[in-house]
Amino acid sequence: ADLFGDLIGEATESTHPAGGRHIIAQIDGMVRVIAAKAGLDVARIRRGALGSPGVVQPATGHILYAPNIPGFDTFDVAEALAVRLGFPVVIENDVNLAALGERRQGDRHGVGNLAFIALGTGIGMGIVANGQLLRGARGAAGEIAYLPLGGDPFDSRGFTLGTFETVIGSVAIVERCRGLGVAAPADVRGVFDLLAQGDAAAAMVIDEVARLLAQAIVAVRAVLDPEIVVLGGSIGSRQEVLEGVRRYGLRLGDRELVVESSLLGSRAALIGAIGLATDLLHHELFEPPRSAPEAGAVAG
Repeated sequence: ADLFGDLIGEATESTHPAGGRHIIAQIDGMVRVIAAKAGLDVARIRRGALGSPGVVQPATGHILYAPNIPGFDTFDVAEALAVRLGFPVVIENDVNLAALGERRQGDRHGVGNLAFIALGTGIGMGIVANGQLLRGARGAAGEIAYLPLGGDPFDSRGFTLGTFETVIGSVAIVERCRGLGVAAPADVRGVFDLLAQGDAAAAMVIDEVARLLAQAIVAVRAVLDPEIVVLGGSIGSRQEVLEGVRRYGLRLGDRELVVESSLLGSRAALIGAIGLATDLLHHELFEPPRSAPEAGAVAG
């Protein structure tokens, strides 16, 4: 993107299944292909932003709690990218970026308190509180996959992905549908195809997803009191899920709960990443450096 945040090149690839440094090499290759197609010298790129599942550790640069991307918890990911690409890279949780993107270009500029919940393969939440991204003491604010909802939180099988994710993520949805005797859908898209055909079992499964998600949202509202909760991700953005969440929200007695679908869809994190990178670059280029206090000055 350029300094104004306008896209000048784009590409999509499936994440390298081996994870770790294979993804670093993959990103490097993608950047060079995009730059070449746009007629841009890679040396002119000033800054990058990476969105990733999990929690970035400030001291080490490792990314924890990202089981779907192996190896990112063994090295400084931002440093490895910067060395490979030749420009500084900032890393942020992908759902945090989606929250920033939704607030930036999702027609929610005046919203100071927002929760963005992405439900797809897994589930995560980005939080904007009083106009600022809320990361928490260890960068793990919004990791609602680990809420003790929907299953037994003492069952060690849920420790890796989180109790809530194991009962509401895409794998759980497909398995629940198969458990009801439905002709085995290949993936969660197949479940929604069955729902569109009027399949009763698929309707029960999606209804259960909406019921569990509504409980989580009401819990989030009790703690954070957001003005709006935005649903995104391949599952969360489905209208059937949104309608179910609103219905169960009323049954939970929360008539002030405002839940809407993402206006940016799958591009929310991309828009957030571009915004983060351009904001950092603007600060670097245009904000005057802070001068040292004059001799004899007293800080009060």
